[in-house]
Amino acid sequence: KWAMGGAKPNLVVYVKVDIDTALYRLSLRQEIPTVIEKRKREFWQKVSDGFDKIFATRNDVVAVDGNLAPQEVFEAGQN
Repeated sequence: KWAMGGAKPNLVVYVKVDIDTALYRLSLRQEIPTVIEKRKREFWQKVSDGFDKIFATRNDVVAVDGNLAPQEVFEAGQN
């Protein structure tokens, strides 16, 4: 609440990507990974589980399959 000053979005688009896909995409980047991006798979599993838990009971969240090709993700997020 403090970070958003009490503001709440009308809609949250949750781009859900499985960990293997996310790690693979990170490996393709031409940039040096950040400290967080270097974290182990177990860390990312906890992050993913946490977002799943947070968004499971909310009615203002639209989940999009982030494992799709980038253009398909973009299109899904617009529907």
